[in-house]
Amino acid sequence: MRTRTLLIAAAAAPLLAGLGFAVAANRPAAVVAPTLQSNEFSVDAAHSHVLFRTTHLGLAYAHGRFDRMSGSFRLGDTPKIEMEIDLTSVDTQNEKRDTHLKGPDFFNSTEFPDATFTSSAIEKTGEDRYRVTGHLEMLGKKREVAFDALKVGEGKDPWEGYRAGLHASFTIKRSDFGMTWGIENGAVGDEVLIEISLEGVRK
Repeated sequence: MRTRTLLIAAAAAPLLAGLGFAVAANRPAAVVAPTLQSNEFSVDAAHSHVLFRTTHLGLAYAHGRFDRMSGSFRLGDTPKIEMEIDLTSVDTQNEKRDTHLKGPDFFNSTEFPDATFTSSAIEKTGEDRYRVTGHLEMLGKKREVAFDALKVGEGKDPWEGYRAGLHASFTIKRSDFGMTWGIENGAVGDEVLIEISLEGVRK
């Protein structure tokens, strides 16, 4: 009797397996929701730059940069730019001058270690070109600035990421932020050209 039961079970096994396979084959495939790609990029500080230039004695240009920054920017239908610049990282390739710039005559970076920019409106004006309006805050004072920006490009990087780059330049008066040392005697210019190049990694 036991032998007969085993034979019946062995004969039925392929049939049951076949039925099971047939049922599985007719099940509807699971629907996989499409992955939405973010259009927001985190600033890669190692490949981004904030530079500045003003006049010295009215005779030549003096240049500098900030070595540390953070922020993000968003492209697409709701563009936005947010930046934070570490003023203690000012670098003009002269230690004595950098110490002066960090002090109360200029950035006063002990009391105000950061400058921030937040866009309030970004209008597309052409292919990869934008008009940006926003607020720059420095030394406890907030001022509106406007400038043209260029999306330099975007695409995959060699590390399986996706990047985009923005570039812009604009001029401010440092006296608008209460930074007036050297203006009256012409030692240092009031107008400062700021140049920003951002490379971001998509979040």
